[in-house]
Amino acid sequence: MAILVITIAAAIHASWNAVARRAEDVVSFAWLSCLYATVIFSPFAIYVFNQSASNIDASAYGALFITVLCTCFGFLAILLGYKIGDYSVMYPISRGTGPLIATVAAILFLGERPSAAALAGIAMIVAGVFIIGGGWTAIKSKHSLKPILFGILTGALIANTTVWAKHCISNHNIPFLLVDYAAVAGMFLLLTPYAIAKRESVINEWTKNKFSALIVAICRSLAYLMVLFVLTGSQVYYVAPLREMSILFATLIGARLLKEGQLRRRLAAALVLFGGLVSLSIN
Repeated sequence: MAILVITIAAAIHASWNAVARRAEDVVSFAWLSCLYATVIFSPFAIYVFNQSASNIDASAYGALFITVLCTCFGFLAILLGYKIGDYSVMYPISRGTGPLIATVAAILFLGERPSAAALAGIAMIVAGVFIIGGGWTAIKSKHSLKPILFGILTGALIANTTVWAKHCISNHNIPFLLVDYAAVAGMFLLLTPYAIAKRESVINEWTKNKFSALIVAICRSLAYLMVLFVLTGSQVYYVAPLREMSILFATLIGARLLKEGQLRRRLAAALVLFGGLVSLSIN
């Protein structure tokens, strides 16, 4: 059941990211999407909060505040990334490098000793990012290198968000729906001063992309809630690699629906990336 849920969530995640690339002003789009999500999911959040409020202490609220910050930086980085590079390049790199960064950090700073499978996974992820980013051509060109570097940064932010969400669920006993709702509602409040100051940008975004923002609002939360649901009964090392199946979906969407081309090279790179993530999960 967990594999099925995560597979569906991965397809939804890749799809809403493809829609999100339509954003013109990323902050206005993010604010509008969070406004939708805050309103749509409020009845469910209120019900769950009423059932669990007595179990949420001050430290839990502090953890939720950090969740808001992590989600905000990660979401804005995703939207901005699609202004920098192709969807079928940015998405796989940002999704694939998060687990890589976490593993390397554990080796360097926590003294962990990787298995042969983990080392193979690291090599495969690096190779996949190298190929999907354009190979040696990207290394020689600063313009081509920029999407790769930004995608890696986004991957680190995404990884941080996932791990902290698991911390909120496991160590603070916060219901998974509240974790996500606090993130989107908090992001809405955090970005409201910008929306007020840039009313014209918000109005323009509403005129051109109100339906796209609605799709992102529903699908982003739906996909993430499905992942958090699985996380309540599974370990992060089991769930995180399975989520990255979205890389394969995104590569096909980018090549076929968005007409970004280079299907064979990018799909081959995506398969290498995914294989590397599976190897990391074995560790």
